[in-house]
Amino acid sequence: MTAHRPRGSGLEFLFKEGADGTRDIWIALHGSGRDETDMVPLVREISPEASILSIRGTVSCDGGYAFFHRDQANRPDPADLRERSRQLEAFLGEYACNHLAGRNLVLCGFSNGAVMGASLLLRGNCRFSSALLFRPMLPFRLTTAHPNLQIPVLLVDAKNDGRRKPQNAVSLANELK
Repeated sequence: MTAHRPRGSGLEFLFKEGADGTRDIWIALHGSGRDETDMVPLVREISPEASILSIRGTVSCDGGYAFFHRDQANRPDPADLRERSRQLEAFLGEYACNHLAGRNLVLCGFSNGAVMGASLLLRGNCRFSSALLFRPMLPFRLTTAHPNLQIPVLLVDAKNDGRRKPQNAVSLANELK
């Protein structure tokens, strides 16, 4: 794996070219307290030959990292999440143009990374071909028109998840429709 920190981006990430350099590139976003190495085994299980761009969150959290700050009630801080989504979206746009042109981008996020992924999808500017979000929740309510998402999105929720409400994925699915 190649570790990079592009000048000025503030982001750390790993890029692993797959067995076939023309296949999809999975954009992997880890959960709270983790880092850019965490999602690689999961993506390898799902798509063994895919390339992986695994990004580290920029917020220090529980000995690891997260993609955004939370408020005192442990909910995403909407202003922080929107700004960090904008920054990640800009990075992905620049990196994709310079290194990933012409390849499908598959978004894969877990927990905190799934919330960041949902935020990227709701912003409607990223060019993903599909998305898998594990333990997602609705990051914020849209105040403007909904994005015109025309990609498959798989939301995976847990029945007995102590940190998520049973309707989190359903609420997000309704916003994405």
